[in-house]
Amino acid sequence: MPRFVAFLRAVNVRPRWVKMGELREHLTAAGYADVETHIQSGNVHLAWSGTDPDELAAELTRSISTRWGFEVPTMVRRPEELVDIAETAAALPSPFPPNTPTKRYVSFLSAEPSADAVVRLGAVDAPGERVTVVGRHVVAVLSVPFHEAKLTNVRTERVLGVRSTARDLRVVAALAQRWGQR
Repeated sequence: MPRFVAFLRAVNVRPRWVKMGELREHLTAAGYADVETHIQSGNVHLAWSGTDPDELAAELTRSISTRWGFEVPTMVRRPEELVDIAETAAALPSPFPPNTPTKRYVSFLSAEPSADAVVRLGAVDAPGERVTVVGRHVVAVLSVPFHEAKLTNVRTERVLGVRSTARDLRVVAALAQRWGQR
């Protein structure tokens, strides 16, 4: 069966609790195979008999949202896509002066945004924050602390017109290492 990596949006942020052990049990009972999770932020690896990641994302969103009683948008990638975006995000040159401390984040989008939306996102004035849209991903390089960022997940969704969920690049790289080579 093909393998996929699912990213759940905004779980384990008060009051939206989804325990990963319960999630693994739920997904296994729903017919998915080889279900694994990584940390508590809704990173799931699973095998599924289908082939369309968008179909799987819709199916997971319905199933998880129904089980937990609140909407849980889910973005799905093939393992090789995860490896590609981890490598691409790490390789992007820093837009800040040398020796400026930065952190990188990857947002997984539910769909590729329109060209106009990408231009609008690039026009957002947020000192210390730069974003690059790479297909169905946004790579953010921040020289400000994440909790001070203006280009939040909610704002990114609003500007691009698609759902998203963000992960620290270190987490994405760890997932690519763990699940990307299968």
